[in-house]
Amino acid sequence: GIEERIMVTSKLEHSLHEMFREARKSISSDMRDQSNLERGSRAIEAQRSTLQNLKPHLESVHETIDESITEIQSFVDHLSSSSAQEVDADDLATPGDIHSAQMLELSAKNASIDDCLFFLDKKLAKGDLGLDVHLKRVRRLAKKQFLVRAHLMKIGQLKARNSIHGSAPMMTNETGKMDFSGGGGNVQMPLPAHQGHIW
Repeated sequence: GIEERIMVTSKLEHSLHEMFREARKSISSDMRDQSNLERGSRAIEAQRSTLQNLKPHLESVHETIDESITEIQSFVDHLSSSSAQEVDADDLATPGDIHSAQMLELSAKNASIDDCLFFLDKKLAKGDLGLDVHLKRVRRLAKKQFLVRAHLMKIGQLKARNSIHGSAPMMTNETGKMDFSGGGGNVQMPLPAHQGHIW
């Protein structure tokens, strides 16, 4: 009867409402997905464009690296196949002028005296050397070291002054003294005498 039709109609309306609601939800979700896909597509396109623009630069860098590797490998091969003898360390410390040569020699003497004083103290501490002998040798070495350091400082000062004023280089005369010629006349400075053994 009528009640049954009303019930069926009500059920159909309810089903249609549910179907439309689900359809709207599905459409909204699809639209959101479409929007996300469009944004992702734009981002991918922008990234692809950036990489395309970067490609020539990377290729250029790659070529430069290949050339550098080739040059390094060639240099290494040259060193490996070189038959030249090993360079002496002393040859690497060649003074450029007579001032530097004097300063290098005096610095070596100063360092050797420091070593001697160190080992004298060790021998005294161990009891291998008497105090009187220790003091005698220390005084002798200290005097020599004072002369060496004074001479080293003097040469350094004159070298600095000569480099500023363009004075003539330091030379050695027949008497074994150092001549510092430049402007104010000759300044002669005898080399410190080291007679016999350093002890």
